[in-house]
Amino acid sequence: MAFLVTREGNIVEGGLSGTTSVNGVDVTTAGASRTTIHFPYTDLAILAEGVYKIRVDVYKVAFDNPDGCDFQAHAKSSRVTVVNEAVPAELDGTSAAQELRAADERA
Repeated sequence: MAFLVTREGNIVEGGLSGTTSVNGVDVTTAGASRTTIHFPYTDLAILAEGVYKIRVDVYKVAFDNPDGCDFQAHAKSSRVTVVNEAVPAELDGTSAAQELRAADERA
């Protein structure tokens, strides 16, 4: 489950929109010594300006008892700064990623 948290680690109630709880997808490669699970949060949005981190809590749920779960771990993103500024159309979506890669290559 994903949570928006302040610098102090406090949860921002209602700070995220989108799907905040997803099932993990096992992407472990054959012969790997460790299991790798990705959690695809594809539509999260932060609803207010500020400086935050996103914390993801991971729970293990038994298929035979979906009402019970055990906390496994949590992870936090790096700092996310949200501002209310217009995004130029040429930097929207995929083109933004391409522009950033090109800038990195020039640097």
